[in-house]
Amino acid sequence: MKQTKFLLLILLLLLLLPHKIVAQDSTIILDGRKYVFENNQWFAEDNNGEKFKLAPESFTVKLKPNVPMIALENVCNARGIEIERVNRLGFIDLKLPANACFHTAYTSFLNLGLFESIDVNTYAKLHIEPNDPGAWNQYYLFDWLGNGYPHANVRDAWDTETGSTNPVIVAVIDVGVDFNNQDLINNELGWDYVDVDNDPNPRDNDNHGTIMSGIIAAKTNNDTAVAGIAGGWGDNYGTVIMALRVGIQEYDGFIIDKIDDAIIFAVNNGAKVINMSFGNIITNQAMEVAIVYAYNQGCFLVASVGNTGQPVTFPASHPLVVAVSGILKDWTHYGNKGEEIDVIQHRQKIFTRS
Repeated sequence: MKQTKFLLLILLLLLLLPHKIVAQDSTIILDGRKYVFENNQWFAEDNNGEKFKLAPESFTVKLKPNVPMIALENVCNARGIEIERVNRLGFIDLKLPANACFHTAYTSFLNLGLFESIDVNTYAKLHIEPNDPGAWNQYYLFDWLGNGYPHANVRDAWDTETGSTNPVIVAVIDVGVDFNNQDLINNELGWDYVDVDNDPNPRDNDNHGTIMSGIIAAKTNNDTAVAGIAGGWGDNYGTVIMALRVGIQEYDGFIIDKIDDAIIFAVNNGAKVINMSFGNIITNQAMEVAIVYAYNQGCFLVASVGNTGQPVTFPASHPLVVAVSGILKDWTHYGNKGEEIDVIQHRQKIFTRS
């Protein structure tokens, strides 16, 4: 009698595991899990709507305590299903044949009631972490140690995008950029409005523009210095910095009448982002017109609001410019305040000259 029941069970398994089915529906629900068919492949969707690529031939199951392993072995042998691994906790990795349909097989397993658990496996998304030695001190990019510090959570962005074959040009209007630094991509983009030439290198003690460029585009995962937010990864190119030197780092060093020319230069030479880490200057009509020109040409303009504790300063106060303020480790405010502030970043120097 027991042998007869066992043979009937085997037959039932065989009947419920068809060889092939062509998926036509774009969305199916299996045991409460949503699966979506897009671009000729299946994805499992989590409760937040994030999709993970399915490995439709890979199942992990666990038999109920009263079900003998031989039952699964016989079915697998008959249908070309490979038992890849059995771990000490009772979980069994199965590999279905290439022509099998995962959702039909899943439903078949589920209806048999033989398993404590059935999982169709997905491809995990790699959480990319850079090997730059200074990255672990850059908690404002990602709170690596879980201290509760404010951070931009850039690792999520790196999981999605780590570079481009057609990188964006970011114009840094500042005191110059040291492109001899080994952690910055060498390029010839830019202009020096102080010395009036095409070599916008800073004076020896003027490191502000290099620091800003490093935050934006220091090479990432190159086992050197720090990780730039958009520095590229491996063979992927990162952001290209356009250095526009408009002054020196001493007080009153910025030459206001040249900033509008620098903005126009940036736009006309392909920059899509313009960074301006200066302020505390009165509204300047030439700069305002240049800002409107850049915005109308599709440029994204960013400016610091100042660190004096006063209201937001120009050019950050301009409605077409994103105003960036500061915050400290304990989440207290640092710098100027006002309703015009759009973004808050942590204040810390993370990039120095080589």
